[in-house]
Amino acid sequence: MVPNEQRGRILTIYVLVYGLFFGIGQLFSQNLNVTGPGFLLIAGISTTLALVPMVAIDVRAPVLPRRVTLEIVKALRTSPVSVTACLLNGSF
Repeated sequence: MVPNEQRGRILTIYVLVYGLFFGIGQLFSQNLNVTGPGFLLIAGISTTLALVPMVAIDVRAPVLPRRVTLEIVKALRTSPVSVTACLLNGSF
């Protein structure tokens, strides 16, 4: 949904906000009593607030790519080390 010219800027803002809230969460958790109901309440509120941006944005389903055939022999000729690593890793 973001134009190509602004993807870096949006990614930077996302990482900054993520890091900020990650740090704030660490600071809040120092004095939190995990045996009381406050921990469950904060977890529920945080989860609900995290869902708000996902629900608020209208995102359409992506267009499915066309079907591609897997040509292992051609890939093996092009990059034998990569194909061997994928086969050993179980990625195929």
